[in-house]
Amino acid sequence: MTELPFHLKTLEPLPGALDTLRYLSTLPDHSADVLTLQDALGVSSVTFGKAIRRLVTKSFVQMDSAESYRLTDAGRRAAEELAAYDEEMGGAPVQTRSTDGDLGGRLVLVVPNPLIAGRQVEINVGATLNPDADPIPDGADLLVRLSTVNATPAHTQDASILLNGGPERCGFLLTPEAYTAVRVRVEVYQMMPDDADVVPCGGLYVDLPVVAQAASPSQRAAYGAPLSFRKTE
Repeated sequence: MTELPFHLKTLEPLPGALDTLRYLSTLPDHSADVLTLQDALGVSSVTFGKAIRRLVTKSFVQMDSAESYRLTDAGRRAAEELAAYDEEMGGAPVQTRSTDGDLGGRLVLVVPNPLIAGRQVEINVGATLNPDADPIPDGADLLVRLSTVNATPAHTQDASILLNGGPERCGFLLTPEAYTAVRVRVEVYQMMPDDADVVPCGGLYVDLPVVAQAASPSQRAAYGAPLSFRKTE
């Protein structure tokens, strides 16, 4: 089994550092402003500040301006190494904030394997509370956001799930383009009562293989990652 390279292992204990590399590598110009990064990763400004300083010190990221960061050549190579490791491990969970009032849950992504270029498929996303978690009064109102690279539609797609008891799921349609892989990213947010806040719950991304035509019927593959839900009054 592939091991995480040592220079990336030193970043692993620092929340948000590896996910910053992952996220920037998915962007066309490999750069984003601070607020976009914090929102995408679901980390506090203090946590993000520690992570980005370490990445700058290691020359993986450079500052374009006071509010924008970009992957360096070394950062792009590190992101490629991280993507190879994530692929072998079955996907990359996105780190999120957690508090003493959070409840554990699970995100599951179910996809055809492999995808066939030009053929539309349905991607299923499910969420559930851990079996030993306390119930959430009135349920958890979740926004599930799916984005892709090398597939259409190119824009993000959103769906809603009301999580109240058992597992719930939603579906998204996409059509792979003629590349060797499609990157699928799923982000889950909890909509708090009275529109008081939108809380990142977690997510994942995976690179799914694409073929020109299937020699045999596609199988189904599943990927999972932890979720963290906020208790509501």
